[in-house]
Amino acid sequence: MDGLDKNYVKLFPYLGSKATHSGFFDGEIVHRIAKATCVFGHCLWNERGIRLDIKILVYRTVVLSILLYGSESWTPYIHHIHQLDVFHKSCLRLICGLTHRNKVSNVELFTKCKISGIEPFLIQLRWTGYVLRMPNNRIPKIVMYSQLADGKRIVGLDTRIS
Repeated sequence: MDGLDKNYVKLFPYLGSKATHSGFFDGEIVHRIAKATCVFGHCLWNERGIRLDIKILVYRTVVLSILLYGSESWTPYIHHIHQLDVFHKSCLRLICGLTHRNKVSNVELFTKCKISGIEPFLIQLRWTGYVLRMPNNRIPKIVMYSQLADGKRIVGLDTRIS
């Protein structure tokens, strides 16, 4: 034998996500896009009686959660973010009833849908996972689990939060 242990798993499915022995997740990106595409095709995007904000809420809740499932453990490169972003923008264009002939820029699309590109979602999920693993006495975790007083935004950190 050449010193390498041949008794290892090359692909390990775990909770709907796939981990590889090499740490690369290109196949996982393709898998996530395929799953999100299947779900996206079965939703209410062409219904005229439903407001755009409701459609976007359903999209965020159903499609984006499937697309970004397990992304907290990814270390994405630019081309991964680009793949996810292309899918995301094409979904938003379909939801809005736009084609590329409409000449609507991505900025206008995001403004109309009141949503951002994929990268901020990835950063938010990674940050949330990081905060959840913090000890309970850390300020970011305290703030994350705290509630607003009287339904208004608190300008500074309230020291009474315990």
